[in-house]
Amino acid sequence: MNGESWTVDGPQIIDLERVGSLDATVLGGRVDVVAHDDPGRTDARVEVHAVDGRPLEVEYAGDALRIGHGPVSVGWRGFVERFRSYTGTDAAEIHVAVPAGTQVRVRTVTGEALVAGLHDGAYLATVSGALVASRTCGTLHVDTVSGDVAASEHDGRLEMESVSGALTATGALSELTVDSVSGTVTVATSTTPSVVRVNAVSADVLVRLPDPDLMDYAVRCLSGRVVVDGEAQHVSFGSFTRAAVHGPGRPVEVTAVSGGVTVLRGAHDGAVPAAPVDDGAVGR
Repeated sequence: MNGESWTVDGPQIIDLERVGSLDATVLGGRVDVVAHDDPGRTDARVEVHAVDGRPLEVEYAGDALRIGHGPVSVGWRGFVERFRSYTGTDAAEIHVAVPAGTQVRVRTVTGEALVAGLHDGAYLATVSGALVASRTCGTLHVDTVSGDVAASEHDGRLEMESVSGALTATGALSELTVDSVSGTVTVATSTTPSVVRVNAVSADVLVRLPDPDLMDYAVRCLSGRVVVDGEAQHVSFGSFTRAAVHGPGRPVEVTAVSGGVTVLRGAHDGAVPAAPVDDGAVGR
């Protein structure tokens, strides 16, 4: 099936022979993207359970599948500017089953999204909806304005950006990059990342590492609290540095204004630890 399209205004099932990429933009409602259990399958199934407002457009060309309320080709910043004050009623409830190796991009405004079992990474973004990623591999990139994001059991590189939405993540993280203005950041990794980079304004940040002594720390924090391996650190003139205990370490680079920064020891047990509460700056 090549070069086909559907206008969907109610419940409908669409079966596709081969899908290599999925681009889904849902304003409201919910979209679930789940990988097949069988890694050899290349087909996909789109199950539309409900549509409110404008019809849903489904396009399929080559092995590319696109689902959305009309064409949205702008980048993330343009998407936010276009829909930040969105008050429309367009919504859909969608479940998409895809091959595990599908390249997936999902964007919502107020809608919720779930991706699970993907092996080639994913891009997720929302203005104010809730996003969940589970058992994903590769590079996972997440953008949110005020919606909360949870990534569990991710294996690979993780990049997260937030204005005020809370960010939580667990897994075997090979690299971690986080940018947050005021949204709380809580991350627990069972493996030691090659690099940890965190930029925060007033967000509290907690990162749990298998062995904090393996890291080289460079922390710039104007007024927030800094805790490494359970010990409060003296922040002199807004900065704290510490080399790895044994030989060259892997970098932990943190820039924060007033948020608290905590690095704890030990692999996670599946539960994400509570974010730290700032009880006063150290070294003022």
